[in-house]
Amino acid sequence: MIVKPGDFADPQILDLLRQHLQGMQETSPPGHSFALDLSGLQRPDVTFLSVWEDDTLLAIGAIKQLAPDHGELKSMRTRTDSLRRGAATAMLTALLDLA
Repeated sequence: MIVKPGDFADPQILDLLRQHLQGMQETSPPGHSFALDLSGLQRPDVTFLSVWEDDTLLAIGAIKQLAPDHGELKSMRTRTDSLRRGAATAMLTALLDLA
């Protein structure tokens, strides 16, 4: 398993991001989904990472810098067929290391 910057041109990443945004809209109360869309994830104050096993994307996640000493975890999602394999732990560890 490897954690690396996410490539927004990769179809696997775009598909998982689409699933994430759709899931957040479906499960959040109206007006209370604060998931970042593609343009929000591409801002300079956001670091977007991906977790891979060989050529298969397992998870995505991001951290947004709000101040030099303050950040917010954003947009974490693991593929449904990759649950319970350690991808979320790898992502969270990488994001916390950045923080």
